[in-house]
Amino acid sequence: MFAVTLFCEKYSIRVWLICGVAFCSLLFFRVLTPAEETSDYVHYRLGVKYKNERKIDQAIEEFRKVLAAYPDNYNTYMHLAEIREYQGRNRLAIYNLKKALAYNPGWGKAQKKLAALYEKDGQYQSAIKELQDYFQICDPAEKDSIQTQIDRLVSIVRYGGRDRRTGKADAVGSEKVTVVENAEMAMARPAKPSTVKNRAGKERKAYITKNAVADKEFALGVKAYSDGVSTQNQKLFDKAIQHFRKAIKLYPNHSGAYYYAGLIRRRNGQNKMAKYNFERAISYPELGYNAYFYLGKINGEEKEYKKAIKHLKTYLSLTDYEPGKREAQSLIDRYTSAYNALHKDTISVDAKALGLDEMHREISKIPEETVHKALEVRIDSLLFMSLVDTLTDPGQAMLKGVRAFKDNRFDDAIEDFKKVLVKYPRGDVAARCRYNIGVCYIKLKNYRSAEGQFQQVIAYHRTHPLAALSLFLKALSFLERRESNQAEKLFRKFIQKYRSHVWAGKAYEKLGDTYTDLMQHKKAVDAYSHAVSIANAPVDAVFALYKLGDAYLKIGNDTRAVEAFQKAIVKGEKNSIFVRIPDSYYKIADYYYRQKKYTKALDFYQKATRKYPAYQDTPWGMFQIGSIYKNIKKYDKAIKLFKKLIKTYPDDYWARQAKWKLEDTVWEHEYRAVLR
Repeated sequence: MFAVTLFCEKYSIRVWLICGVAFCSLLFFRVLTPAEETSDYVHYRLGVKYKNERKIDQAIEEFRKVLAAYPDNYNTYMHLAEIREYQGRNRLAIYNLKKALAYNPGWGKAQKKLAALYEKDGQYQSAIKELQDYFQICDPAEKDSIQTQIDRLVSIVRYGGRDRRTGKADAVGSEKVTVVENAEMAMARPAKPSTVKNRAGKERKAYITKNAVADKEFALGVKAYSDGVSTQNQKLFDKAIQHFRKAIKLYPNHSGAYYYAGLIRRRNGQNKMAKYNFERAISYPELGYNAYFYLGKINGEEKEYKKAIKHLKTYLSLTDYEPGKREAQSLIDRYTSAYNALHKDTISVDAKALGLDEMHREISKIPEETVHKALEVRIDSLLFMSLVDTLTDPGQAMLKGVRAFKDNRFDDAIEDFKKVLVKYPRGDVAARCRYNIGVCYIKLKNYRSAEGQFQQVIAYHRTHPLAALSLFLKALSFLERRESNQAEKLFRKFIQKYRSHVWAGKAYEKLGDTYTDLMQHKKAVDAYSHAVSIANAPVDAVFALYKLGDAYLKIGNDTRAVEAFQKAIVKGEKNSIFVRIPDSYYKIADYYYRQKKYTKALDFYQKATRKYPAYQDTPWGMFQIGSIYKNIKKYDKAIKLFKKLIKTYPDDYWARQAKWKLEDTVWEHEYRAVLR
């Protein structure tokens, strides 16, 4: 007698057998041969396959099997959410997305989808909160569109769940575009336009163009824009632009079309066109007040600070959205400082009237600045404290700030340097104090204040050696704030202006980081390649080579990626550099494992775990080595590895995974023995 039970887990199919020896060979040969050919991710892959084929029940069953073994698999929850959304069961979709985010906090895709589902379900406040949370961490390129969605939802909440553009209940989830229906009804049945209050509290007419065809094109454009934001598909943005052009051609004063066209141009970095559109979008009743915000930012980036400040102040007077107000006020402060810096040394006196002799006489009274010997207190490969000779009075005063900095009392250090700055407001000492304050802000991760300090060094001390470093660190501050477009411009400016500077290689590396952040991976490859070729030190070359390998992986050039990682290993180990070297071993090993080149993968995993046993990924490396031994049917070695992993790292995630992998290996080993 015998019985066979199939028990499905996340990554394997087990066959439990209770049988007589006489039946073993025939029965297990038939059951296990297909299983041996099945990948570790059988249930997950089957679930995805069934989902794509719209075999909903089978997909759900497979995903449930995955979650039974691994309840923290957030990708599976995402798939289940998409299935529930397809079924129209929004509450279940919301539940699954919340579970996905619980196990993978800050997952942008899940946050945006959750906000959309909250809106479909009429939970507008929850949708707003989700978008506001995502706004804090999203890519800068997305912020404009996220802000637009938040404003639209705020408008719906304020007017009792009704969309201000249509006067009808919000229908985001509907296939119909309610804006078009409303415009056509208005044309067919003329009536007095309704009035609503704008952000300043004044009444104004609801947005009706009295051109149904133009409104239809506008609505189609908004739909394409919304889909483009959700999918990040540039073709949908281009399609939206075509609809907006048609709407404007039919109705030249269509401020709504200008507004959304401006958002798209801004996303694409076409600031001149965006500026043109936003200037004509101000009268848009729904969101026109936001145009002032964008005009403020664009003018600020063009160094038209007075215009920028004027637009931003207008925006402040019209909005009640707190994050927007805070951002606008911050920009006003920054642009005011920049404007004052540019005009600080402007002389309003008529110099010719005074006469050249008078000028020379006055200048001769000014004593020459005392030149102090410069000192550096190194912090890391980039940052340092700059001070003058400590035998001098200003040097002694600055030394107090340096000591506070070394004690990690960064706020105290800032205050100490500011006191020195008050006493020595000009010249070399002032430049070094401003620079040091900026470095303190970087250590505090207050990158906005750091950027302001480095801008002061650039503006007030243009010929000082610290001006070049301040430009680099200003760019770095923007990069740390995820304002990658601005960071990219500043790093390119640094490279063009200081090609022979010792930080030029590092600037290329950081330029590559900005391109990576902007998902422009081919440009990142070029930047990292330049960084490698002109690296100032071996450690800089190792960092750049590792990032170059990562960039090659992202564009699908695996061969070049492996070459870059191998060069990083050689250069690092030759120069006793260990940062990024273990990572490079694991990157190569993971690549060969995915290719099922187990011998090569095994070699790199073993080197990584033996050379760098204290590295954080050692448990993962041991797990992979055990898995390789299992795959190549060296069961004794696999069992030994899994037991060692469980004993050495009992609380590690991969030790927990090794437990069931060990059971599976033991069972398969015993089964093979029975067959023999």
